[in-house]
Amino acid sequence: MPDLAVEYHWACQSNKRVVMIIKGSKGAEYRVDGELPCGDAARWYCTCKGYEFRHTCRHIEEAKKTVCGWNAFVQGGDPKDVPVDDEHPNGKACPKCGGEITSIGWGV
Repeated sequence: MPDLAVEYHWACQSNKRVVMIIKGSKGAEYRVDGELPCGDAARWYCTCKGYEFRHTCRHIEEAKKTVCGWNAFVQGGDPKDVPVDDEHPNGKACPKCGGEITSIGWGV
C-alpha cells in the first residue's frame, strides 16, 4: 500500500470548535461548546437542564448556525486577504463568513 501524502488546505476556524454563550428564553445564559473534528461526529454540550436530559437543546441548534462549513479542499476557493489583527492573525479570512481561518492537513 502506498504512503499517503499530506496536503494542507485552508478551512474556516468555526469548523473546528465553537464556544459561545446563548441566552435562554427567560434570560438565563448557557454555555454551548461544540467540537467538530474532521472525520468524526461532532460533539455538542450545553449547560442547560434540557441538554442534561435529552443530550440536545435549542441552544445547541442556535450555535450550529454559526458554523459556516467552508473548507478549500472540499468547496474550493481562496481565502480573502485582510489586515492582520487579533481575529485574523495570518492576514487571511474565510471567503464565506469572513471569520478566522486555519490550515488543515489532508491525506491524499
